[in-house]
Amino acid sequence: MHNVHEDLPVLFYTRWALSYLRGPLTRKQIALLMENRKRQFEKVQAPYPLQRTKPGAAHPRPVLPPEIPQYFIPLKGEPGPSETILYKPSLYAATRLHFIDSRKGIDTWTKDSLLAEVPESASQMTWDDAIWLGDKEQNLDKNGLSGAGYASLPSPAKQSTNYKNWKKNLSNFLYQNKTLKLWKSPALKEISKVGESEGDFRVRLSQTAHEIRDLEIEKLRNRYSSKVASMEERLRKAQVRLEKEKTQYSHQKVQTVISFGATVLGAFFGRKLGSTGNIGRATTGMRGIGRAAQQKQDVEFAQQEIRVAQQNLAELEREFQSELAHVKENFNPENIEFQEILIKPRKSDISVSDISLVWIPWRVGSSGFAEPAY
Repeated sequence: MHNVHEDLPVLFYTRWALSYLRGPLTRKQIALLMENRKRQFEKVQAPYPLQRTKPGAAHPRPVLPPEIPQYFIPLKGEPGPSETILYKPSLYAATRLHFIDSRKGIDTWTKDSLLAEVPESASQMTWDDAIWLGDKEQNLDKNGLSGAGYASLPSPAKQSTNYKNWKKNLSNFLYQNKTLKLWKSPALKEISKVGESEGDFRVRLSQTAHEIRDLEIEKLRNRYSSKVASMEERLRKAQVRLEKEKTQYSHQKVQTVISFGATVLGAFFGRKLGSTGNIGRATTGMRGIGRAAQQKQDVEFAQQEIRVAQQNLAELEREFQSELAHVKENFNPENIEFQEILIKPRKSDISVSDISLVWIPWRVGSSGFAEPAY
């Protein structure tokens, strides 16, 4: 964040900005964000679409054996002046499923309830099109609205033995078709929580990914800082040595020139060229040339050492930037891969309540169309 009152930018963290203010969303990302909302919307939909009620469709409440439990879904609001209430039959059950996977650390119970259409024949009973209502306890009444009409009840719903068979069928259906869906991130070694959507799981792991990324970057910086410090110290020593060698080389060149100059001047002013003094100075001058050559070579070695140290520093910087990019790529929330995990319930721990007959209230207007009234 750039603050005009501060000299430098300020680094701050917020999961909401990282999650929702990242820029335009793709269709897939929008679908993930809306997944929970869509599921909640589907749960409150009526089990049957808007339909026209035939004249004479309303009947008195049927008389059923006492062992068949009956309930009413509460009416939502009061019927209008020109509206009548028509109760339509449905089958209701509450379920509890036990999911266990010791290797993944999963041991949980889930609750759900459902509404299913009453079949015209007992053998045609199917749970594939059932409406799942979620884990919230359903508010059911024992009595319906007085004066309301009732839709025709298929004959299989009038026999109590069918309810027991439907209960067994539902238990088998749950074992064969119901699974606990979870998501796993192998890179972060995380598994979604029970009831957590993929979208919520991605949002939660985004923060985790950023935290791990920052930790890995800090480790990377610490690891390379010692290497860089060592190489910089080596470069500094090489630069100091170069300056020393240059100084010695310059000094030696001056001394050599002086020695040869003294020899030439001695010969020029009448001293014998082969005198002991001239020979000594000439010999010293020759040694000086050798030492100067050696000093020059030492300067070149020092320069070569500096070039090697500089190349090593540049190589360390390239390695650091490469590993830094690798860490950022691996822990980028958009690049995190997820695996879908499906866990079947334990057959011995499937619990199904007694199947009940539930009457669902519908409003019937003057036009004859019926719509849900709950």
